[in-house]
Amino acid sequence: MGRVVVVGITLVLLLGAAALHPGLRRTARSVLEHVGLIQPYHEGPLYRSTLARYYDENGSLPEGCVVLLGDNLTEAFPDDLARPRARFARGISGDRVRHVRARLAVSALESRCPVVALLVGSNDLVNDGAHPGEVAAQILAIVEEVRSAGKRVILTTVPPTRGTHEAANPAIQELNALLQRRAGDRVRVADLHTAVLDEDGLLAERYSRDGLHFREGAYLLWRDRLEAALAYGAGAGGG
Repeated sequence: MGRVVVVGITLVLLLGAAALHPGLRRTARSVLEHVGLIQPYHEGPLYRSTLARYYDENGSLPEGCVVLLGDNLTEAFPDDLARPRARFARGISGDRVRHVRARLAVSALESRCPVVALLVGSNDLVNDGAHPGEVAAQILAIVEEVRSAGKRVILTTVPPTRGTHEAANPAIQELNALLQRRAGDRVRVADLHTAVLDEDGLLAERYSRDGLHFREGAYLLWRDRLEAALAYGAGAGGG
């Protein structure tokens, strides 16, 4: 009984600290998962069924298609902007970079799509307070795996935030700078971050309902940046 009380108090303190300090959220969740109070979401039935669907779809995707790979921002990419252009959104809400890398084969490498457009990292920085250098290294590892599989990569910069999330903006800027510098000439970059900025350096209010997730106008800009990157790669024979 005493142990249960101690564990309960510890969890309450962890959750309270996480609410005050986003950098502690990852620790709190890890503790909750370790003691079995919550199931890791990427081990749950919905996550597994999504990956099973990707596996079943891979052989029937059209030639010349593009996988849009990432987290919740990608998951919500509107069908009317994606499917007519053979873009297939394979984002999963809540994914961190490590989760995307773990499912990279079934989500992208085993598909018939020769191009992978990658946007991930927001959850790592906004929710977990991860270090930009660590996140950049993980993202670039994904890029190299995709390139090694003979596919082209379009690396999308992480968008800014506003409101309750805007404390993560310096880390987001650092991550984007690292990605653009280290990607060099080998990878085409679609600069979504700049496209949705307002004059104060925040995610423009007209593009978001909550300072983090996108309204349709942001997806229109994202689509246009992807189109430009695809056209450049086709014309230059690179990417």
